Amino acid sequence: IVYCKQALSQMRETVIQDGFPDQECEIYFFKKLKPKVYSRLLYYLGVFEIQSKLPVANTPCIIKYYQKRMKGILRFMVEHQFEVQYYQFQFDHFDQKFFTHNISGIPLLKMNEYYLIDEKFHTWHDRTFSEIIANQLLIEYIQKEIIRLERPEISQQIPFKSKPRWTGDKIFLVELAYGMYYTGMINNGQTEIKTIVETLEQLFGVDLENYSRTFYDIKRRKI
Repeated sequence: IVYCKQALSQMRETVIQDGFPDQECEIYFFKKLKPKVYSRLLYYLGVFEIQSKLPVANTPCIIKYYQKRMKGILRFMVEHQFEVQYYQFQFDHFDQKFFTHNISGIPLLKMNEYYLIDEKFHTWHDRTFSEIIANQLLIEYIQKEIIRLERPEISQQIPFKSKPRWTGDKIFLVELAYGMYYTGMINNGQTEIKTIVETLEQLFGVDLENYSRTFYDIKRRKI
């Protein structure tokens, strides 16, 4: 939360001081860049609020609490269905009104309070976009928490959105494995080199055959 606030403060200072060279850059900033940071602030504030109000109760009650919070988020998404579709389908036909300061044609009541308070750093819908992104992150967070409670055996597995790939030379991965082995970084030095190598093989999807011979060659090379 602190880092996000600092980043937004620096962004605001730069925007007010330097402005934008053209309208295209202004739209890009308020539609893409600012919501990336602002949404993270809203997300972490949301997680903090959810966890701070978490009931001290049994698992079914906690799951019901999470489901109730989920319904509140989904209600917002339904109420702002037009803006959600505009964001998801990457429309741009209203960008000039949504993401620039030139919104004199919009009735005062429809302008959000953040724009009215700080019109130099807010547009009509940059906060709305930030809330949409933050809500998507919060939905994913709540879903993971519910799964963790309902199926704890799944939560113990290491989740990867996409399996990482080792794109360097295998010799460097072997050197990394032996580095962790000799410095005792894994299980206080109680893990065999074979286990470390097999773990790295499984993680990165590579075959480190004859790794002991490879390490012997590394040592000779360094001598």
